[in-house]
Amino acid sequence: MLKQHHHAGLRLPLTVALIWVAIGRLQDPQAFAAPQPRLVAPIFADYDSELREATARADGIKHVDSPALIQKLLAGNIKTYAYLVWHQKTDWDDFRLEFLPAAQAARIDVWLYLTPPSENSSPSGYVPYGSNYVAWATNTAILAQQYPALKALAIDDFNGNEAFFTPAYVSNMISAAHACCTNLIFLPVNYDLSHNPTAPTRNISTAFADAYGPYSGGVIFPYLNWANKNDYSDEALQVANNSDILSDKLAQFVVNFPSHTPSNAGDYAALTQIITNGAGFPDVPWLFPFRINDS
Repeated sequence: MLKQHHHAGLRLPLTVALIWVAIGRLQDPQAFAAPQPRLVAPIFADYDSELREATARADGIKHVDSPALIQKLLAGNIKTYAYLVWHQKTDWDDFRLEFLPAAQAARIDVWLYLTPPSENSSPSGYVPYGSNYVAWATNTAILAQQYPALKALAIDDFNGNEAFFTPAYVSNMISAAHACCTNLIFLPVNYDLSHNPTAPTRNISTAFADAYGPYSGGVIFPYLNWANKNDYSDEALQVANNSDILSDKLAQFVVNFPSHTPSNAGDYAALTQIITNGAGFPDVPWLFPFRINDS
């Protein structure tokens, strides 16, 4: 899935690949009475870059050209589309009144893709529900009940807005949504800002999975190559590392040697970590892979 990056902070037209992974580390399985609906791999999808009508309507806005967009997706054999509400104040109405019914008829699955408060320069101008994401989720679920093609709700730059989207807030948001449609999947978007596939990630962690796993059906990892936006050579490695970290298959222990300090033979940094395993460990050498980053 390709995304034309619209992040207000980076301001670069980065193209990134959106990759999702189901969260495997759930510390609170009783948080909801029923298991969360989850994505099933593989999913090949498209995002944003919606086609718009050539002529503005009476409101002065060039609306989403839903028939043309549907035909473009079908021509590309794209079965899932993430519809971004962000460009125009009419995007939500274009979505619910025109695009979603057409996608349902064309048998195209849909994810509604929202932006967080940090990306909405005027929160009240994020039509129609502003920063009330409980209302966004509730009304998305109402649509999903009416149009089963609507499978998921995604929120961009989620990891940069955790002060707003606390676990308690997300719990309320998803509870309200599932009161209307239990099948709606929630997909937070979590960026790896490490700049290097061998570097530790600050935003992708088991702590994130513990906090938000009970409410999520997957996580979207936007692949970022900071040096060359057209280079995808380390995409598989970055996504695999992110997936393993979030699924509790790969632990991160950061050992920092003092920066701007030359090291000599025999210099070292050390840490200790007590590892427990209820099933016990095999009586054989236990190998630990290390990722080294010289930054």
